[in-house]
Amino acid sequence: MALLLFMPSWLNAQYGCPGSFTPYFLDANHIKAAFFPRGNKFIADSAGGFYYSFPGQANISTIKASSPWIGGFDDAGNFKASFESNPLQELGNYGVGPLTSIGTPYPDSVCNHFDKVWTVYGEDIRQHYNDFFDDFKLQDTIPSIFGWPAAGNKYFRRFNGLDLPSDNGPYYAPFSDNNDNGKYEPDLGDFPIPFPTRSDLIIPDQMMWMVFNNITGSSLPPGFRAMRFEFQLLAYVFYCQDNEVLNNTVFNRYTLISRAVTPIDSVFFGLWTDFNVGCPSDDFIGCDSLLNTAFAYNADEMDGDSGFVCSDEVPGFENQVPPLVSMTWLNEPMYSFIEPDTMAREILSNYRLLNGQWSDGTAVRPEGDGYDEDPGLPSTRYLFSGDLRDTASWAAMNVLESGYDVQSLSAVSMGRFNPGVAKYVDLAYTLHYDPAADYADQIKNMYEDIEWFNNGHWWSFPCAQFEVCLDHDCVWPGDFDHNGRVDHEDYLAWSVLYGQVGARRNGLTTWRGFYGEDWSSAFNEINGKHADGNGDGQVNELDLGIHRTHNLKVNPDYVPSSEYPEGHTLIVS
Repeated sequence: MALLLFMPSWLNAQYGCPGSFTPYFLDANHIKAAFFPRGNKFIADSAGGFYYSFPGQANISTIKASSPWIGGFDDAGNFKASFESNPLQELGNYGVGPLTSIGTPYPDSVCNHFDKVWTVYGEDIRQHYNDFFDDFKLQDTIPSIFGWPAAGNKYFRRFNGLDLPSDNGPYYAPFSDNNDNGKYEPDLGDFPIPFPTRSDLIIPDQMMWMVFNNITGSSLPPGFRAMRFEFQLLAYVFYCQDNEVLNNTVFNRYTLISRAVTPIDSVFFGLWTDFNVGCPSDDFIGCDSLLNTAFAYNADEMDGDSGFVCSDEVPGFENQVPPLVSMTWLNEPMYSFIEPDTMAREILSNYRLLNGQWSDGTAVRPEGDGYDEDPGLPSTRYLFSGDLRDTASWAAMNVLESGYDVQSLSAVSMGRFNPGVAKYVDLAYTLHYDPAADYADQIKNMYEDIEWFNNGHWWSFPCAQFEVCLDHDCVWPGDFDHNGRVDHEDYLAWSVLYGQVGARRNGLTTWRGFYGEDWSSAFNEINGKHADGNGDGQVNELDLGIHRTHNLKVNPDYVPSSEYPEGHTLIVS
């Protein structure tokens, strides 16, 4: 199937705050995923930004890029939409920041402040929670907690440089409201949380929040009208000792808010996704409509299109059984799944794709590549919906000769939006990988994982989280001498402690403070655990790579000291 996805020439206008293309990373479990404040995600470099770190290899991405698509009609029959695939810098349908209650953008002096992603880690939330509820007084002011962009936060200006706009309603980042007054008051025990209405306290290991719209960065073709929608994206992850599915999953919650002054009907919301499971040119896509899941997988049991090597010079899963990657709609049934065959200029082309039709209005037929004009064949909205475990099913691996660089569009039907209405869409992105499994078992594992989500476990699940470090003895990976800074001075501690062994950590090596059990070895009162950069329980050459990754970083406890301290005055005569 020939694909044509391009940035049309009419994307040449710029309004307000289009937003930058600096990635922010969610990195608190086995997945490292990139997000932009303007709504694009999983774009970090030419290979993508949805990584899984395999033993002995560099990070390898399984998704290259993803962007939201949305379309609908006002009551006068005017079509309104936003469609974006791989955006060129400073061009696209989306821009950063919220909209006013009547769908107008804020001045640049306001919306430019939203060209960022707010991040909070689980240890910050727990430290704040324990601090307040120990004696109902706070001993510390944690910036990620007090600067959280939640409605009514009187501390927002102190940490972000402006007051949080309040004339567009109560919709901002979610939080636990200790006194149920609708205002975020961290000084009174409030804290960030994904689901404030839940009775049980589930704290993610990391949360990120961003807000964007389809006005301030709009570059629409002739005939299109902007929808005046605001989009808020909450991304969060869990890291568990006993739940490998969650360890390999990134959750997304989109809040869609109509800021239009008239109703918008027949709204479809979808996500365009460019899957790259390692090598980009040997993949297939598929879906399971009953499990509300779209997925991508390698065309054969080994990654690579030239032997086991990527001719695209993209990192691949060489000599390993490649994983599968899925996207599951959690609170809305998947309405359609298709491969975008064009970014056509005709107004309704992409809206037809959201509806599960080809862009020319032809129905998808469950045969071959799905494009067949024979009206005698049944129609479907789900491309390649066959079960991969059944060799007779309509799966791409059963009907296509070879893999290729695949892209997809999966959508849900959102119905009618009256002015000011907000609706929520929850998703889970999961990488399915078992290093001990063959490819058939790998496929079987994927179905078991997505059945787990569809059985409601995403809402209530077991997760024994790793112990969080809340004191000044945390291990910061790469800071071998435990002075708060990664630099050349760390090598002395590492070399003296070389070969020592002790307790392993939780397996993460991001720049955060981790809990680590004390070792029996030490150097100048520095416990040996600090020299174990990768947390594998031993001090060796593998730790040096972590040191290079975090070189010159400092932690919040770091206190600079002068390299040339003051001493006696030297007089030369």
